[in-house]
Amino acid sequence: MFCQMYESNLAFMAKNHLGAIDYLSRTVKNIEKEVLSQVKLKDEFNLLQTIPGIGKILALTIMLEVGDIKRFDKVGNFSSFNG
Repeated sequence: MFCQMYESNLAFMAKNHLGAIDYLSRTVKNIEKEVLSQVKLKDEFNLLQTIPGIGKILALTIMLEVGDIKRFDKVGNFSSFNG
């Protein structure tokens, strides 16, 4: 009896967590779509996304923060910029 009730509660919580994950995933996609519609994307944006672990938002952040990569004479200067 206890085991059945425990499993029922686990299923209930799992269903609720999956609903929250679905909602948040849709929200993130909507935010990404809105942000990307307001920014002029450079070629570097697509190139950055080829790096494992870099998605749209991180690529956009890097692109906007760094600006023209050619402004860094040396790799070390870029590393220093990133702290």
